[in-house]
Amino acid sequence: MAYLFAISYLVFYFPAKQNQNLRGFTLIELLTVIAVVGILVAILIPSVGKVRTSALRTESASNLRQLYAACGLYSNDNNSRLLNSFVAANEEEGRPQGSWCLQLLEGGYLSDGGSGNGRQNYKVLGSPIQRREASEVTIDKNPPRYGTYGMNSVLAMVGKNATFSSGQVSMSRLLTPGRTLYISEGRLAPGNQWFGVSVAPWELPNNTDGIVTFVYADGHIGQMPIEELPKFDWKKYSDSWYFWQGYVK
Repeated sequence: MAYLFAISYLVFYFPAKQNQNLRGFTLIELLTVIAVVGILVAILIPSVGKVRTSALRTESASNLRQLYAACGLYSNDNNSRLLNSFVAANEEEGRPQGSWCLQLLEGGYLSDGGSGNGRQNYKVLGSPIQRREASEVTIDKNPPRYGTYGMNSVLAMVGKNATFSSGQVSMSRLLTPGRTLYISEGRLAPGNQWFGVSVAPWELPNNTDGIVTFVYADGHIGQMPIEELPKFDWKKYSDSWYFWQGYVK
């Protein structure tokens, strides 16, 4: 009998007693928890975004270092000559249109695994921040368009009516390579569907989330707000002259 009584107590009385001690959350408690979670999310989301952007900037700097190394190999094979940001076609010289990217690709100086010879196939030729900011004309395309970087066209460019030799600038001609822009996150002109291959005071970078990452002619990385990039005033030996030109033509 005692055994049966104990079983009856456990089955019928204990669960009922236990349920009597349970209660749900009040509306005030639920609203308080929701408010706290909302505040934490509002604090954390901007921080996560900043960390992600910082990581993308680090990746962009790494890409630019790789490109600088490729440019150095090109210079070693071409009498220390810097690449030309852009080479316009010229029928008299039998010269096709080209760019610094094409010079690297045709020379086999890039090895990041891109397919084919197209600039857009190589991720190292573009900034992940710019691809994010202008995704509709880059990574959302099929196939994606990775190339966004531009080379300083004030430093070395061959115009349509200029001879190719006129754009053959050697590193030794730069007065202070550590102050002269070489390759930078590039510019997407309004209405265009791809980034240009060059940058200049009149073609400043954009779609960089405010900060532009670039590599100087001596290989070290620079970063600054776009609005602080020197405006070229054509005054020899000024800070802006060193930044954009850096040698006496």
